[in-house]
Amino acid sequence: MEEFKTGDLVFGMLNFSAPGNAYTEYAIGKIAHLSKIPEGTSFDEAAGATLAALTALQSLRNHVKAGDKVLIHAGAGGVGHYAIQIAKPSPDISDEAISLAKEKNIDLSFYLVEANGQI
Repeated sequence: MEEFKTGDLVFGMLNFSAPGNAYTEYAIGKIAHLSKIPEGTSFDEAAGATLAALTALQSLRNHVKAGDKVLIHAGAGGVGHYAIQIAKPSPDISDEAISLAKEKNIDLSFYLVEANGQI
C-alpha cells in the first residue's frame, strides 16, 4: 500500500465503478483507489492513463486464462499499450500475446512486446 504525504500529487478512480460524484481539485477517497503521479507526468496524462489501463485490465481479467493466446489490436494505442503489458506471458494470464499496429507505430509496439519478455 502506498503512503502519501501532504503535497503529493495523486490520481485514481475514486469509488470506481460506482459514480464518483465529484470532479474537483480536492476529494476524499480510499488510499487503495489512488497512486502517486509519476514525476514528469502531467495531470492530463495521469487522468487519461487511469481509464485506459483499467479498460485493458477489465478486458483481460476473468476473460483470459493460462494457456490462452491474446491478440491485441492497436498495440501502440491508449488501451493497447497497457494490454500488451498486462497480457504478457505469465502463468496466470496467457502463454502468448500478439499485437497488431500500424506501420508508423510498429517501433513502440515492438518495444513493449520485447520489454515484457514476449520475444
